[in-house]
Amino acid sequence: MKNFILFLVLILFTVKMSAQYLEVGATGGLSSYYGDLQPSAPANGSFGVTYGAFARYNYRPNIAFKVSGLSGKFYATDRYARNSRRFRNLESETQYYELAATAEWNLTKFDIIDGKTTAPYLFAGVAGFYFNPRGRSDFATNAWVDLRPLGTEGQTLPGGKLYSQFQVAIPVGLGMKISISQKINVGFEAGLRYTFTDYLDDVSGSYPDLVALKELNPLAFDMSFRTPVALNRTLDLPSGQKRGDNYKNDIYYYIGGTISFNIGSREKMEFNKSYRNFFNSK
Repeated sequence: MKNFILFLVLILFTVKMSAQYLEVGATGGLSSYYGDLQPSAPANGSFGVTYGAFARYNYRPNIAFKVSGLSGKFYATDRYARNSRRFRNLESETQYYELAATAEWNLTKFDIIDGKTTAPYLFAGVAGFYFNPRGRSDFATNAWVDLRPLGTEGQTLPGGKLYSQFQVAIPVGLGMKISISQKINVGFEAGLRYTFTDYLDDVSGSYPDLVALKELNPLAFDMSFRTPVALNRTLDLPSGQKRGDNYKNDIYYYIGGTISFNIGSREKMEFNKSYRNFFNSK
């Protein structure tokens, strides 16, 4: 995997950028995720508004390179699960910020000057992102707290270690771009982000030593073990028992629309070398 990431970085940043033209644009849509609090199809309430900006080099009719930035969030909860997971009663609202570099392969040629104005495409690349999961400490007052500093799985106890909020992901997906004029394009894109962390929702492994956690930080104890709140009664502490599924990492994804503006003259948008030579000789 490390070699794959290195290969993508070299492709994206050492390729000779003799691109025909650049376009810049904005994107907006929705994000959600797959993880310990949402292991299957996303619930309607899990989607969060996401927006961003991008710059794309149209290098060839079949190849483009893009740098993009996204700001988004998603939400997940155990409360609506149809199995025993409901009584775990955990939830997370996660904000993330992403910076990505991707390569796009147009399945049909995208050449506006030549009348090829619609192209479906596949993309893949590398991304860096920052994330911050939060949970409600009080449902009545809707009070939210950051979960990572609490160490809900014992990260703040002796021998523990807080997980990093800065992570790497592999974005892959598909899209469609349509030129509606020589200067304006619209599109649609859907993509998964395969991450290398299982803590997008602050849930991964086992319950920590809950007695020690309560002594260290009562709020951390309350946010770690939420089942008594769901059942409204005192329970034996499940220290050391399974809290999440740490055998697979979390995935988040984005679905959205785009609008972009081509920068460059008609001559720079011409991919045909014969015509480019004609324009350059004038």
